[in-house]
Amino acid sequence: MRGKYLTLCWWFIGHFVFAGCGDNSEQVVNFIAVDPPEGSRIPNWLPPQIPLLKLTFDRSPRSVTVNGTPAAVEGNAACLEHSGGLRLGDGELTVAWTNQDGSQGVGVILHFQVVTYSAVPPEIAGGSVTNGDIDVDPAPLNLNGITIFFSEAIRPGTIEIRPEGQESLGWIAQWKTESVEIMPLPGKELIHGTAYIIKLENVEDLVGASMSVEIWFMTRA
Repeated sequence: MRGKYLTLCWWFIGHFVFAGCGDNSEQVVNFIAVDPPEGSRIPNWLPPQIPLLKLTFDRSPRSVTVNGTPAAVEGNAACLEHSGGLRLGDGELTVAWTNQDGSQGVGVILHFQVVTYSAVPPEIAGGSVTNGDIDVDPAPLNLNGITIFFSEAIRPGTIEIRPEGQESLGWIAQWKTESVEIMPLPGKELIHGTAYIIKLENVEDLVGASMSVEIWFMTRA
């Protein structure tokens, strides 16, 4: 009987001790993503309404710093709203945070190229076709799609391709940091001896400077 009593006592003691030390995984905050993506060029200054960086976590951290500069935390996101410790050129940005229980997060190091702020709109820097091209072979474009490169990091706008004087072909757009790719749909491929227009609208850089442009080209007869 006494042994059973002692066993019960130890169970209660162990239960309360280990319950108090329980799993704190629900308090730990993990980094998920950054916008713009790592490796992008970011300006060393932006207008106040546009954050330099937006960091996303799996749950809300208590506080976040980037190179020692506090970021504004709202829910699961933290925005760096001014340049703080950013320096021109290639740089490492050290992101640190505190977990929900006040402990220090593991932290991450992100790599960006910090450039001088400019309000000049993005420009077309190249691509599968350029404005005014003639005798373009449609076969590789129908196979691999059409890619347009920009002079800087951009935020998606709209893009369409259509035969001149006709409706859009409805190709699917895939936007990336400094480029966009449009992929053909079955039955909507480019054909020989036809003029096409690629229309880009409201493509913005990271400071909100916007561009709209048309690219005209002619496929091989």
